[in-house]
Amino acid sequence: MTYRILQGDVIKRLRDLHGRSVDCVVTSPPYWGLRDYGVSGQIGLEATPAEYIAKMVDVFREVRRVLRKDGTCWINMGDKRSVWNVPTQAFPEAHFATFPEKLIEPCILAGSPEGGLVLDPFSGSGTTGVVALRNRREYVGIELSEDYAAMSERRILRAITQLGTEVTA
Repeated sequence: MTYRILQGDVIKRLRDLHGRSVDCVVTSPPYWGLRDYGVSGQIGLEATPAEYIAKMVDVFREVRRVLRKDGTCWINMGDKRSVWNVPTQAFPEAHFATFPEKLIEPCILAGSPEGGLVLDPFSGSGTTGVVALRNRREYVGIELSEDYAAMSERRILRAITQLGTEVTA
């Protein structure tokens, strides 16, 4: 299994990926007007909701380009988790919007074959990567923040150690 954390602007980094190469996307984009991560160019601080939506459309046009024709895309917009009753899950290094692993595991299992490629264009603390690798999927995460990209890397390396399987970056 392999994984990569690509640090930088999400649209630019998505353009680095081959078209139709991703089996499954699982992500939770930054919410509009809710959090300032202190990173220049971050999504979510646009002046209006319309500007935010336009940016999201640009991002997901690129996501669609890299997603296989039979691929799946799972998006958590906002803090609502009402489809499945899944409690939040803390991760000590991360901000307070960390994905619960139990929320995304069914998405990865249903949306990608074993050995398939899972993408999180807003990787954050790397939860999607941990769950993907634990379930024998390849993983690519994109993260604007250098600090969060490093956090994702550390978290994934710890998970790999616990798995005891060969995974390469």
